Amino acid sequence: MKITDETIQKIEEIFGFPLYDWQKEYLKGKRTSRTEGRQNGNTFAYCLKFLLSDEEKIRKKEVYKYWDECHGASYLRWFQRYCLEINQKLVEHGFETCHGASYLRWFRRYCLEINQKLVEHGFETRILG
Repeated sequence: MKITDETIQKIEEIFGFPLYDWQKEYLKGKRTSRTEGRQNGNTFAYCLKFLLSDEEKIRKKEVYKYWDECHGASYLRWFQRYCLEINQKLVEHGFETCHGASYLRWFRRYCLEINQKLVEHGFETRILG
């Protein structure tokens, strides 16, 4: 889906707050990077862009182009819930999203692979065997 000013206005109405200018530029494709730092809307903008992307343009081997930062195993679980909450609100308000079972299966496998690497390097994680 092409994200327009009208799309952004609807998103702002749905979520109840205005987007930053950099978020709008990022969502419309006028900017390829997000802003620096944490707790400033990076993940929100990423989730919107990912969820509203055309499904056929997101291939398993290209997911890294849309991937959010990883801040450890617990962040991955949080991120999945957060992204799905955003997806639910979008769908409830008439948006078609790219959320699908194939991505979720990939995402779970990806998390398990990261977990395995962490365990192999001596980290304790919350995921059991």
